[in-house]
Amino acid sequence: MSAKKDNLPTNVDVDLENGGTIKYANEVIAIIAGVAASEIDGIAGMCTSGGISDIIGRNRNITRGVKVEVGGEEASVELYIIVEYGSPIQKVASDVQENVRKAIRYLVDPDKLAMLHLDKNKVERRFTFTDMSKASNRVANYFKSNYQGAIMVAAYSYMALVPIIQPPVIKAVTSKKERLIRMKYHAGDVSKTTKIVFPIVVTAVAGLVAPKSVALVGFLMFGNLIRECGVLNQLSETAQNAFANIITILLGLTVAAKMHYQDFVSWQTLMILGLGLVAFIFDTVGGVVFAKFINLFLPKEKKINPMIGAAGISAFPMSGRVVNQMGLKEDPQNFLLMYSISVNVSGQIASVIAGGLILTLVS
Repeated sequence: MSAKKDNLPTNVDVDLENGGTIKYANEVIAIIAGVAASEIDGIAGMCTSGGISDIIGRNRNITRGVKVEVGGEEASVELYIIVEYGSPIQKVASDVQENVRKAIRYLVDPDKLAMLHLDKNKVERRFTFTDMSKASNRVANYFKSNYQGAIMVAAYSYMALVPIIQPPVIKAVTSKKERLIRMKYHAGDVSKTTKIVFPIVVTAVAGLVAPKSVALVGFLMFGNLIRECGVLNQLSETAQNAFANIITILLGLTVAAKMHYQDFVSWQTLMILGLGLVAFIFDTVGGVVFAKFINLFLPKEKKINPMIGAAGISAFPMSGRVVNQMGLKEDPQNFLLMYSISVNVSGQIASVIAGGLILTLVS
């Protein structure tokens, strides 16, 4: 719904004693209004015009759904809000208007400004006041997720539990005959030029398809590039060993820093862990079922062992190894490692790009 346009009866351009003028950018008013609106009970989120991103999930852009027009004596603010089911719409809208009005009035009080931009004789100056820390904490708290620690623990736990989770799931959706399928291996040479061009092309394509995935895909491909170029051997060895271990330690510390007991020991955390397990199982089942679907259109001599579909996840290289071991248990001469690792690499890259697409879609 769209909240009523509110013309705030307050001076937006504030005259200072020395003759200067404080001018407020529309973005500043929009941020303050967006944060103030999100604090009201009954607000499920902000929206623009009902796009798909508003339906899929809450957007973390504070200014989404906020339109501001700043004049010399007043600011006109229009809000597009999503009200939670069962909440009284009129009361929620009224509370939003009142809270936004108070927040902007607080902003335009020169004694309480966090930061202002002074324009006098075309000279720009910046002033910092005691309330800057309060404003910073307010914005930081808005973006903070109390479940980051739980999500990271769930992700890395299930990656480590691949040898325990995947085998029974794969066996449940495949037959003995399917697990015994042998895939012919055709050896081939990959030129050095192809090995060097590959990471560059993948990064470029990822940037076009999902710009927000470039950082992760780019670093993944950078490691590939320095290894295959043949002139940065020392850097490549350092990245694969010492540097990788340092990053692992730092990653563990950052995960631990997010695991506050008051947020972590809760039913919500258990739900996240449970959803992570369900997602991991469905990833495995989906890959196997898709491989079986492809087999419907392939001749007998070109059938795919459906177990390799389970390796199409980001748990590299553990998932590829697990699939190969399962193949060897069924048939000691059935080596699936080359195929399963290839699928595993593809799944790793695709997972990052898919995540980038989702972030782009809901942001």
